[in-house]
Amino acid sequence: MPKESYYFPHDYNARNDLKLVKLAAEYEMEGIGIYWCLVEMLYEEEGYIMLSDCDSIAIALRVDCERIMKILKSCLFDSDGEKFWSNSVLRRLEIRHDKSLKASESASKRWGMQTHSDDNANALLEKKGKKKENKVLLPEWIDKGIWTAFAEMRKEKRAPLSDRAIELTVKKLEDLRKAGDNPNDVLNQSIMNNYTGVFPVKRQDRQEPVSTSKRYEVVN
Repeated sequence: MPKESYYFPHDYNARNDLKLVKLAAEYEMEGIGIYWCLVEMLYEEEGYIMLSDCDSIAIALRVDCERIMKILKSCLFDSDGEKFWSNSVLRRLEIRHDKSLKASESASKRWGMQTHSDDNANALLEKKGKKKENKVLLPEWIDKGIWTAFAEMRKEKRAPLSDRAIELTVKKLEDLRKAGDNPNDVLNQSIMNNYTGVFPVKRQDRQEPVSTSKRYEVVN
C-alpha cells in the first residue's frame, strides 16, 4: 500500500441504494465497479477531477470513455461542465481533514511538552553527571564538619566553592600541613575571620626568629 494511502468510509449496504440499483440495472456490475473506481479517484484527487481527463480514466479502467461519461452524467455525481465531484466524497474529505488537523495540533502540544520535559531531564542528568565526574574527595585529615562550615561561609560571602576552587584550597591546606599548620585550625581561622582563602595560622605565642648574631652575642 502506498505511504499516503487512506481508507474512506463505505457503507456495507451501499449496494441497496436506489441510485446504485438503477446503475446496476443499466450497466450491470461493470457499472458498479466503474462507480467505485471513480469514487476512489476523487478521494485521491482531493474531491475534484476534470472532465477532460475522461480519456485517461478510460484507459486506466479499460472501458470506453463514452460509458464513463454516461455514468458521470447520472445522479450519482455533480458537474459544472469542467469538472465533476461527489458531495458525499467532499463531505467525508472535510471530516477527514478536520480529524487530521486536530490530531496534528494534539501531537504538536504533546511533542512540545515532551521536548520541554526531555530538556529538563537531560539538563538534570548532565548536571548530575558533571557533579559526579568532577567531585573532589576531601582527604581524611580535613574534618568534614569544619569543611562544611567553611563552604557555608563562602556561600554567604557570595564566593561559593567550585570544584576547581576546592582542588586549589585542598592543595593549599596540604602545603600548610607540611609546613606545620593543622588544616582544621587553618579552616577555623578562615571561618572566624570570614576569610575566603586559607592562610598560615596566626599564633600569639609565636616568637620572632632570633638572628645568629644576637644568639651568639658576647655579653661583657
